[in-house]
Amino acid sequence: MPTNSDRILYIGPYREFSGAGNSARNYIHALYKAGYNVCIAPIYLTGDIYPENEISSEILPLENNYLKKYDIIIQHCHPFDYIQDSKFDLSVGIFQFNTQNLPKILRSRFSLVDKIVVNSRLNQNILQSILSHKDIDKVKYVPELISNELKNKDYSRYEWLKQSDPYIFYAIGDFIPRKNFLTLASAYIKTFRPEDNVQLIIKTKPHHLHNNYDILYKEVDYEISRIYDANKITKSIAPNIKMMMGKFQYDKLLNLHYNGSCYVDISKGENFGYATLEASLFNKDIIVNKEISSAEIVNTPYIVSSNMVSVNDPYTKSFVDNNTHDTWTEIDYNSLCENLRLSWLNRYSHINNYNLQPYSYENIGNLLC
Repeated sequence: MPTNSDRILYIGPYREFSGAGNSARNYIHALYKAGYNVCIAPIYLTGDIYPENEISSEILPLENNYLKKYDIIIQHCHPFDYIQDSKFDLSVGIFQFNTQNLPKILRSRFSLVDKIVVNSRLNQNILQSILSHKDIDKVKYVPELISNELKNKDYSRYEWLKQSDPYIFYAIGDFIPRKNFLTLASAYIKTFRPEDNVQLIIKTKPHHLHNNYDILYKEVDYEISRIYDANKITKSIAPNIKMMMGKFQYDKLLNLHYNGSCYVDISKGENFGYATLEASLFNKDIIVNKEISSAEIVNTPYIVSSNMVSVNDPYTKSFVDNNTHDTWTEIDYNSLCENLRLSWLNRYSHINNYNLQPYSYENIGNLLC
């Protein structure tokens, strides 16, 4: 049984601008808060570097906290990179994935670690259903965490919203098929008109595999124009859509949550859905795909129906071998439209009370080991 006197070596992508990077930063912070003696070492999965001045001042000094011996190694990386070393009393692998299956060649890698930490019940159930019998009991659910203090910062209302004060739907993520932004834009355009005083904000950036903003601008313009054409309307008589592109400092990203009214997470697959957790911190209305892990985070009346289909995203397919049939979700378009309208109709009776205690630093640090 690990104790706070255990010495931990944590290897992970905490210096990267990604969901895994955010997860690593939070897990490391939780271990530090729990009083563990931690040394950290970075790995780079995407090469998309997170600004050093945005990383907690409590975390970075741990890179120099060299110890002669470590009791526990935590490997927050792809299972293909797991190492097995008898000098550690306990080896923990952290693994997060967005689909419903894993390549057969990958499953054997979990035999190299003593414990497998996943950040959602969905990931836990999937792993336990496909791993060998001897590895099933290794799987442990440890949710990600968020600090209540974040909502107490000095946020400001966007100037361009002050006059009309619209009901703002918003979504956050890379511009990739998995995030389903074009389906959201299409349903929004079909559901509303300008006189409804609504706004859709999509905060996005290119995927790290083609980090080109010129291409992204052209792709977005083209795809949104196609949605206008499909609905037989022009931009001038369509409800307003605003694309926010780029890498935001974290306070700026949280300021979007502060300004938003209803966060929409209809991703085809999600290992945790951290932006959904951030939205719940700000007590926002939340629309979520019922079959993804984000639905575990919040108790919301706005649940979008979906069903399982084959994965059709090149960024995700590269993770799956030819012998494994992988699936994710396809949302019910009419159900999405209904939930968009319902949340807007209920905009004056907004009462949310999300339970964030399971995601606190105090709960998470001791669960990891």
